[in-house]
Amino acid sequence: MQNYKLLGFKRKAKLTANFLVKSTGHTFSIPLNEAVNSELMDYLSPFEQREIYRKYYSSHDVNTAYEFKDKSQKHWNAYIFLCCVLVSLYLSSTITAIKPISFFNLTLPAAIFIYPLTYIISDILNEYYGLSLARKAINLSFFCNLIFCGCLYYSSFPEAIPSWGLIDAYSSLVFSVISVLLASSLAYIISEHINAYILYKIKKLTSSKYLFIRVFTSSICAAIIDSFIFISIVFHSLGKETVISMIAGQLLIKSIYATLGIFPIYFSRYLFKKFILEGKMNDRSS
Repeated sequence: MQNYKLLGFKRKAKLTANFLVKSTGHTFSIPLNEAVNSELMDYLSPFEQREIYRKYYSSHDVNTAYEFKDKSQKHWNAYIFLCCVLVSLYLSSTITAIKPISFFNLTLPAAIFIYPLTYIISDILNEYYGLSLARKAINLSFFCNLIFCGCLYYSSFPEAIPSWGLIDAYSSLVFSVISVLLASSLAYIISEHINAYILYKIKKLTSSKYLFIRVFTSSICAAIIDSFIFISIVFHSLGKETVISMIAGQLLIKSIYATLGIFPIYFSRYLFKKFILEGKMNDRSS
């Protein structure tokens, strides 16, 4: 009868194995070398015995099915910071997207100089935290934008004091933001998820090599989808030629961003390894 259950391993002064006493629910820890040479092994399942022997006879740093991969505080602080940056960029894009500008004879929304930065942030998230957490950050910024627009819309109902000189301007701003909410939300949620998915797939296919290829390819694919959805919905009243010109202009600017965005991602990898991964190793060794 199996009376004990292996819970995992923990490194203190020595590498220890943690066990659960099934009959009482109590837990205890003993050094791994003592566990291997004790009668305790007879009360474990073959799978648990195999994992203990694997940990004992291999390098102690080898990962087993019972490994707990804890993340340092710096690791999660960096994730929270990147999420905040992504939310800020998306909210800024929502406001600036309603303003068409002329740039080198191209008609573009002012958000063109802000929105492509969201691809860089989501690529960094995907690179160091995986597809799942990158998607959570994308969804978080999406819902934050909905809350922001909802609060902005609600603020238009109370009457402003007559002496305030920005009544018409504020109402026009709120109306413009709400009117593009559907287009911006649809373009963002689709393009960002596609960007994250393509980056993840290329990373798997290339065994995490050729960072510049996956960053550029995923960003360009996402830019095409985002530009087509957003411009076609928001600026369709400007005419077919203007819409095509705006889409082409967006793709040109976003292609430049996708190329230049490779450098901050490489730089972030350097910072991540130096201040988070190395810092984590130092914390463990201290």
